Amino acid sequence: MVGLWRRTQRSARPPFIVSEPEEQKNNPDQVCPIEPDAKSNSCLRICLRVISVLKYLVLVFMIPPFLNYASLQREGVLLQPQEGELVDIGLGQKLYLNCQGKGQPVVIFDAPTGMSSDVWLLIQKDVSQLTQACVYDRAGLGFSKKMIRNKPAGLDNLWRESTTGREISDLILIDPIPEEVFLEETWLQYWYNELLSYHQTLQFFAALGLNRMLLIAGLMEPAEKGENISEDFMRRQKYLLSNPAHLSAVVDEHFFINESISQIRDILKFKPLSNAITITVITGDYYDEQLPEHLNKVVTHFQQQFISQGYPTAKWIKMKGTDRQMIYKNPKAVAKQLKKLINKRKVEQESQ
Repeated sequence: MVGLWRRTQRSARPPFIVSEPEEQKNNPDQVCPIEPDAKSNSCLRICLRVISVLKYLVLVFMIPPFLNYASLQREGVLLQPQEGELVDIGLGQKLYLNCQGKGQPVVIFDAPTGMSSDVWLLIQKDVSQLTQACVYDRAGLGFSKKMIRNKPAGLDNLWRESTTGREISDLILIDPIPEEVFLEETWLQYWYNELLSYHQTLQFFAALGLNRMLLIAGLMEPAEKGENISEDFMRRQKYLLSNPAHLSAVVDEHFFINESISQIRDILKFKPLSNAITITVITGDYYDEQLPEHLNKVVTHFQQQFISQGYPTAKWIKMKGTDRQMIYKNPKAVAKQLKKLINKRKVEQESQ
């Protein structure tokens, strides 16, 4: 009875019903193995391409900065002029100073905003044949160390200590930028929107090591060009264009120009210029030939106002065919004017 019942149940089962194997139920990927493999291979290829692109991006953005940094460490020692030295001026601050020649009066050259002392080298060499001539880099620029901000000092104390026993006999201003020009909207837009943005871009590219690559490829060149400029000068300018620390100081000087003007105003309160100081202003036909005409007119207008109202007794020398770049484009003509003033001062000192 039991065996017959089992046979009857089997024979009653529909002959055309096919049940799904247990292994296929537990492994659904085997139901259609071709399509999932194609999807996974496609995803794998995409992942490999993304990884390959990321590798190249790492090479582009990581290797140039490291190579630039290594080159700067080597060039910083080799390119520093042998005539100069780092001088500790107090508070742990070291500035690069280069003095040549002997005699009195001592002439000290201060570079324009954001520039290193290199722009004076040709004039310094000429003037040093007559007297002692010194150039220096302000904090952070050129070969001077960046300013130390964690050791503040009173401005009046610092000024008194640094000027004790020293007297200024002459003050020569070459294409000065008057304080009042920064009250003009058109000049402010140029200074902060164009000039400052340009230097910020240079600093960013230098941090990525791109400036060095552009210099090597010949797609970038230093702005300071002129006659009789040596190869060492050009190497130093390329080094500075590749140096983010130097360009950071350049950006700071342009950004904090109003603060610098305010500091000068405060210094003059503590120690005003003596009436015995001879003031000479040297300008060209225009401030900068590369600037639009309306900006040159703005600077010229305020320069005239600066001289007539602030220093009416100043001697004004106008050099034709030049602009503010005269100090490295036409150094002989500038040195000629300076040597006239130095010889005049020498004669006065000898007669006393």
